[in-house]
Amino acid sequence: MADRATSDMSELRVMIVDDEEVVCTLLETMLRRMGVKYITCVATAQAALETVENMPIDLAIVDWQLDDMDGGELIAALRQVTGQKPETFGIFLLTGFPVVERVLAANRAGANEFLVKPIDSNTLGRHVEHFALQRRILANRREARISNWAGVRS
Repeated sequence: MADRATSDMSELRVMIVDDEEVVCTLLETMLRRMGVKYITCVATAQAALETVENMPIDLAIVDWQLDDMDGGELIAALRQVTGQKPETFGIFLLTGFPVVERVLAANRAGANEFLVKPIDSNTLGRHVEHFALQRRILANRREARISNWAGVRS
């Protein structure tokens, strides 16, 4: 299963949205060690929205405190712009202030996960691996339905 998870994670396209360069670098290093190859770091909500409009992204890791909007607003905007459900486009909110109001706002906006800074590589790895596995299961179900449908038409 580790090989399968690694291969699933190597195909993930991840965007990190954080205005602190050191956090971006740290998260990128952790993700690369997990086998993630495609990582984009942006510092503003506007840059994040432009990125998802111009390139495929599977998972966004979003800081709550950004200069141009808060994490809850960005999560809602990302859901609207991509039109994708949490199963196909994951959004993890990352914050140093784990207060109930933020958890609820992130949940309402469409976040898959709520993560607290400082985050260690094991915690991040478990969440990313779980998301990658869910995507793989969903893709397998879709493939099975297509195969079954094609078999019926033959």
